[in-house]
Amino acid sequence: MKFNLYAAGSFNKESTDLKRELGYDQLLSQLNERKACIEWVEYKRAHPECKSKLFIDSGAYTAHTKGKEVDVDEYIEFMNSVDDQVTVFAQVDKIPGEWGKPKTPEQLAQAPIDSWNNYLYMVKKVKSPKKLLPIFHQGEDFKYLKQMLDYVYPEDVLDKSCVGQHIDYIGISCNKEVSSSDWVDWFNIVFKMIKESPNPNVKTHAFGMTSLRILEQFPFTSADSTSWVRTASFGNLQVGYTTVYVSNRNLNDPQHINNLSPAVKKTVADMCTKYGLNLDEMIADDKPYPRAIFNLRSLHDWATNYEYKGTDEFEESLWD
Repeated sequence: MKFNLYAAGSFNKESTDLKRELGYDQLLSQLNERKACIEWVEYKRAHPECKSKLFIDSGAYTAHTKGKEVDVDEYIEFMNSVDDQVTVFAQVDKIPGEWGKPKTPEQLAQAPIDSWNNYLYMVKKVKSPKKLLPIFHQGEDFKYLKQMLDYVYPEDVLDKSCVGQHIDYIGISCNKEVSSSDWVDWFNIVFKMIKESPNPNVKTHAFGMTSLRILEQFPFTSADSTSWVRTASFGNLQVGYTTVYVSNRNLNDPQHINNLSPAVKKTVADMCTKYGLNLDEMIADDKPYPRAIFNLRSLHDWATNYEYKGTDEFEESLWD
């Protein structure tokens, strides 16, 4: 079973070429990565053999950090112009309050209402309603998740083949300011509600989720993260569920590969050989790109061989 693992962000030509070679799925923000979005669309149009899925994010959070709002109509216009090559688009969700200031109860309560109203507006104007992904955030009342799961596409959507069907894909965004065990407890409730809803087979995307163990414990369709690749610039390799520090910036770090067991060293060396890379290049701090290539290949292997290990019984916590 292949898991749809989206590498978020654009980095360098070498990594982009590798993603296309492997058929890696790609997530980009239309707000600050518009050029990269267009380049990916044009590439896919010119290379129909490219199997990479393309996920476009609205950039609402980035806009929020700058005290701005995404122009919903302009985003819809852009979505429709590239619809033929994009797998899924994130709705413009509402981020509560003002960046850097405490959020009031009123702002927290209003945000999911505004997000849902944005979705209702957008779903009637996009070419492919099924590609438009509404987002449910940790901390929001679960009645808003129920609202998504109960919803069916109305008669005035542009694609009439969707009318009367349930939402095809939803985004699940956990709160990065709380612990992993809190995520798991929340996911338990989310997936229990999905299972018992009128839309039990809805596809789900985990925003910014880096824990491979958690992704194996819940039936997500897809996930994305920038840190899997960016962590390479800090000297880390993704090896199975964990990271191994290899940079020569701090050879005395107890987690440095030189200070780990021979078995770990052999595992990393064997993976380097498999990927056509050199372990010495992984350690050289002036060459971070090989580490990024290593992580992309390692995570692609995980996604290709993905195995769901959950039980579909979400009453009990799965966290150890």
